[in-house]
Amino acid sequence: MNSIELFNPAKPDELVWSGKETGPDALADIAASARRAQMRWSLLTGRQRHDRISAFIEAVEARTEALAERMVLEQGKLKSEAQGEVAKSLVEARWMLGRCLEEAGTIMASARPGIRAMKVRRPRGVVLAITPWNFPVLTPMRKIAPALVFGNAILLKPSPESPGAALLLQEAADETLPDGLVGLVLGGASVTAEAIRSEHVDAVTFTGSTAVGRKIMALAAEGLKEVSLELGCKNPAIVHDPADLDSAVDHIVRAAFANGGQRCTAISRVLVHEPLRQSFLKTIKPRLPEPGHGDKATLAPLSTRSQFDKVCRFVRSLDPAETEILAGGRPLDNSNGGYFFQPTLVEVKTSDSAINFEELFGPVLGIEFYSDIDEAIARANAPEYGLTASVFASDLAVVRAFEDGIEAGMIHVNHGTFPDENMPFGGWKASGVGAPSVGQEADQFFTRMQAVYEAV
Repeated sequence: MNSIELFNPAKPDELVWSGKETGPDALADIAASARRAQMRWSLLTGRQRHDRISAFIEAVEARTEALAERMVLEQGKLKSEAQGEVAKSLVEARWMLGRCLEEAGTIMASARPGIRAMKVRRPRGVVLAITPWNFPVLTPMRKIAPALVFGNAILLKPSPESPGAALLLQEAADETLPDGLVGLVLGGASVTAEAIRSEHVDAVTFTGSTAVGRKIMALAAEGLKEVSLELGCKNPAIVHDPADLDSAVDHIVRAAFANGGQRCTAISRVLVHEPLRQSFLKTIKPRLPEPGHGDKATLAPLSTRSQFDKVCRFVRSLDPAETEILAGGRPLDNSNGGYFFQPTLVEVKTSDSAINFEELFGPVLGIEFYSDIDEAIARANAPEYGLTASVFASDLAVVRAFEDGIEAGMIHVNHGTFPDENMPFGGWKASGVGAPSVGQEADQFFTRMQAVYEAV
């Protein structure tokens, strides 16, 4: 078994956690226990599941400060952002909890005399949830809650870069839920592959990069296992003719730089109508967040050394013939070795520049200018990704053109790319495969359809 060591991104010499990967024998035991627990769990009534899951959510809420502290130490979040992540995860989980008490099927019109026909939804069984380092509480919770609500067991495989929060979630589950119903698996790629191939795993839900998602989908296909993949991004915002430019820029800055720009729904490109060029640049520069260690800091560090190095390399490699750095562009001075990178604005002069296509996951915002809305939409759609997008406009024709033409699973009009807890969360193109794990449609992944015919 490999060791796992985690260091504070703000103070990389500070060891904050160490542990071991889950070995093959332990993984087999955890998966088998989940299978046994799921068989019993699926027999409970919706009300019984509701009450047990409600107790679990309360146990998670009681650990809010501990969860926030783990995220600050392991992942580098600002304390306020960490607390906000826990709060949002609880809201989402409680919204999903209500599904326990909803109808679980439909009686259909019979095609034959003496036959009652029904459509019912049954649990998948054991769901493997593979979650990323950037949201160590929110992403696991948005997979754990619906899995349990719909009668499944779940194996949680958090990123080895930030497993501390998952350990606390497991603690809350052990305190309130049947033994084995939520199992924790720690490790990297080899452990993940072994878990996907487990005979006890029936479905796989993953949030992370498109490149890794393709590998996970291929592994799951070996066993014909259902997948839900929430993948990469290169999210655009179009600024055409907002009624309030100050408000539009505030939305963009928050959506671009929250969590250090390390959000799959972060705005990483802004396409600005040419007449707004000067006023937009004048408005956005003073609003950039402040990185650093102090209480006034409003920009988190990058979470890992590899992510920090990636952002540094990418910005250094920008072609001056294609781009111009307008603000930032380098690591923070006097950071005490922390993975802080200045909030960076880059003017994009050529639409085929790499900055328009590569998922960077950092505090770097590309800005380009366009002449008409059709051109802007075409440029916004150019990357392989299609997760989310925003438009800031007063002209209804522009709004309609955006809504009808943009290729993204989630779109926003006159506000930033922050989703609600009761709406589907999923992307188009290379940003997603399968049913979402959030919102009304979550049952399409966490359950299977069954047609029932009763002779009466």
